Amino acid sequence: MCAAERLYAAHGLDGVSLRHIATAVGNGNNSVVQYHFGSRDGLIEAIFQYRLPRLNERRMLLVAERPPDDVRSWVECQLRALLEQSELDGSHYLGFVEVLYQHGRRDLFDLVPTECREDIARFHQRLSALLGHIEETLRTHRIARAMALIVHAAADRERVFEAMLVDPLAGRLDYDAVQAMTDEMLVATKRWLPQFA
Repeated sequence: MCAAERLYAAHGLDGVSLRHIATAVGNGNNSVVQYHFGSRDGLIEAIFQYRLPRLNERRMLLVAERPPDDVRSWVECQLRALLEQSELDGSHYLGFVEVLYQHGRRDLFDLVPTECREDIARFHQRLSALLGHIEETLRTHRIARAMALIVHAAADRERVFEAMLVDPLAGRLDYDAVQAMTDEMLVATKRWLPQFA
């Protein structure tokens, strides 16, 4: 599953077969992935089941620590949870999610486990309520764009952490640049999201 997440993040959904995944985990049996997960969709669902409970729990802990009563603090809870995920050893989850966005495969988000989907929906409903003075279609579009921006920033950070394992000096420079960009994005988000009104 982690090998699939890494390969999908690096090569996209269409660039990785179940055989590639089996080879990556050192198994010569080409049908081993299909045996365990049934299909690519089953594998994608397993990735969501593995990653999302921790992410949702962390976001809810951040919400509980400082109950957000405005758009800025609500979005910051999402941003911090994803940035923390991007720094976990062996995580390629944000790169994987970025691939789903880039390939227009939002239908695959239907594979998210029901309880996680409900947590995500509650988070988005609260954010939407905080922007209730904006016409619904525009509000939905702006929330989706803000969430995509956060995913892309966290995926960049994830790639830099992986590069640091290969070349700590070069990776450190990249990390400093991504850290500066992330800090700027957080400040900018605090400024411009309320200006969506």
